[in-house]
Amino acid sequence: MTTSPHIVNLSTDEHQFIGLCFNELLNGASSREMQNILGAQLGAATELASRLNLPVQGPFPPLNKADWRLIYDTINATIYALGEFELATLTGFSLPDAVNTNLKITARIWGTYGESHFK
Repeated sequence: MTTSPHIVNLSTDEHQFIGLCFNELLNGASSREMQNILGAQLGAATELASRLNLPVQGPFPPLNKADWRLIYDTINATIYALGEFELATLTGFSLPDAVNTNLKITARIWGTYGESHFK
């Protein structure tokens, strides 16, 4: 199994949702709760956000599996920290849409790396 950087093709909605999650982490009212959820990963998430140069319009730069895992964890932190109503208000994604978007992104990552889960 390869862990080298790959480009994962995402839809416009998926790009937008990732950008909204990182924006909430860095600038949002619930960022403290998200930071608590991410814990030791906070510094890496902040550094990744600067490398992604959000909001991104085209494909993300090639990212390694650890970066994609951090994106996954940041999305989950957003979902848990905001809850259903704040999530819909701040991102425009309902809770089911947010979870399904995260699952679609994760499936693309797993498919790119030929695995069925993060290790």
